[in-house]
Amino acid sequence: MGKVIADLATSAASATFAVENATSSVDYVLSGTDGSANDHLKTDGSGNLAWVAPPTAGANTPSFAAYNNAGMALSSGAYTQIQADTELYDVGGCYDPATYSFTVPVGEGGNYVIWVNADFDNSATDNITSLGIYLYLDGVSTFRISYVNHTSNAVSDVTNAESMSLYTVAALDAGEEVEWYMWSVAASGTTSINPGPRANMWGAYKLIGV
Repeated sequence: MGKVIADLATSAASATFAVENATSSVDYVLSGTDGSANDHLKTDGSGNLAWVAPPTAGANTPSFAAYNNAGMALSSGAYTQIQADTELYDVGGCYDPATYSFTVPVGEGGNYVIWVNADFDNSATDNITSLGIYLYLDGVSTFRISYVNHTSNAVSDVTNAESMSLYTVAALDAGEEVEWYMWSVAASGTTSINPGPRANMWGAYKLIGV
């Protein structure tokens, strides 16, 4: 085992550094600067050592979360865009609460997690036969993420406690626009989403390093 011994300037003691399983001489070139607090040494693979700052954690941004604050009725037999007009947060300025759309910022193309939660408000006289959550990409119903089909009379199935949630991953390019739509068919009555962030919300965030 090779050793490097350095004398301490203030005493007769010394500090010893051992080179594990050294079979030949190794030359290391130390940095000529002191570096900054909490820096660590990094090698270039050829024995040159330099002080570098520790890596920082990545961030799942751009990201946003938005919800409809007042609740809204769904059109039967049609796709209804959910008017998520209130932002919980918007990192990167990627969500427009006026058009209810998420647009991938310039230079931020990649894989995104997109999630939706919807809680429905229906009375005992409503007969809702089908519900669905859809994501539109650039105005086209590209992703049918989740679908619930209630056959026959669904009053006992679709009540105030009915809710749907989904998570998906989509590869998105810069400039692409995503919107949240709902599909509903009511044999009688009306289906509505409940108001507020605890009842309805959607959002997206970029995955790190994939």
